Amino acid sequence: MFEPSAQIDSLLTAVSLRQSASAGMRAMMQRQAEFPTPLVARLTGIALDPNGRDVADQLMDAYWSDEPRQDSILDTSGTDREVIIGSGFHAAVYAAVRVLSGHPRPLVLERSDRVGGAFAMTTRPTFYLNSRNRAGNAGLAGDQRASLNYLPGAPIQASALSMAEYQTNSDMAFVIRLTLAQFADVVTNAEVLSVSGDRSEVEIDMDSRTTLLAGLVIDARGLGDPDDHDIANGETILTFPQFMQRMAGMWPLRGLRRVAIVGSGDSAKCAAESFLGIAPQPLMAAAALDSVDQIDWYSDELPTSCDEWQQDIRGRYQAIGRYLRPDRLGARRLSVLSRRARPVGLPGAALIDGRPAVESRHPRARRRDRSAAVEGRPRQRRPPLPGRPGR
Repeated sequence: MFEPSAQIDSLLTAVSLRQSASAGMRAMMQRQAEFPTPLVARLTGIALDPNGRDVADQLMDAYWSDEPRQDSILDTSGTDREVIIGSGFHAAVYAAVRVLSGHPRPLVLERSDRVGGAFAMTTRPTFYLNSRNRAGNAGLAGDQRASLNYLPGAPIQASALSMAEYQTNSDMAFVIRLTLAQFADVVTNAEVLSVSGDRSEVEIDMDSRTTLLAGLVIDARGLGDPDDHDIANGETILTFPQFMQRMAGMWPLRGLRRVAIVGSGDSAKCAAESFLGIAPQPLMAAAALDSVDQIDWYSDELPTSCDEWQQDIRGRYQAIGRYLRPDRLGARRLSVLSRRARPVGLPGAALIDGRPAVESRHPRARRRDRSAAVEGRPRQRRPPLPGRPGR
């Protein structure tokens, strides 16, 4: 096993000094014998305690955003350093495996102010992971002995944080963030503009920062921005990340009557779960006050009936299918329309094929909550960095 990094050691000390935040850590030490090391037990206790996790998240964010520390890290870069662009799951895996294999800590560049990639796009749980929550090792889909949510080398694993069949994004985000705190040097708000060079030296040009030298660059930005993200205005037409940000706020579905989802991928399915009320519980929302009456789902790749959905869609999203049939009162909340669509944003509304994609329940609610159609199309491609050929 490994010794805690300076950042992790500082985090443990700070949490232990706060009575309200250290309760979970103290309780888990009573089960220390069940963990490989006391470090794992303490970090698991912090992760399982909401107060402890909140404090730990705040400490990590403050550490990563410290400008003098960032400047010091960037000044020491050179051709012998590995640089990872992006701070999500794959960045954490690479950093952990490399350091545990005896290599120096890589430098991670994150363009936003929050580390953790797509799983950390919100601080609250807003969507469920696609793979079942089970302990084990990394493996392939269909291997019942393996855990697809396993992060090799991580200080703790996501399976230790929940008993739920499917975990939330916030559980995996915390594991990713702890892993990077242990095995990488992270700089936030670092927008990479271009990467150029040869095998001996790579130059990384960043927005509002000096050019950075590296010996190797790993592109871990995921699949890039969603298709048609240019038409999203953040109010009446939202990308999936924008919608998840909304779901992390208070009363995210307040005033909505009719909404539209465009696309057929996992992002679209997670958005459908949120509209149907089968996603993680929204903040300060209740079924009697904050529920959507009608969901129009535009996709030419999805089943349109409950029976077809049960046959064609994997178990993770089976619960959506039952809403494709009328309820006992004859009402049908979800309809899949077998065609592609492109929304058009208007002040306070959105149109698809000339019909409203978003309607508010009351005229006053429309003025108060200018809600949105969701672009849930999966991320189709990763745009190449400027100055670097695409694949």
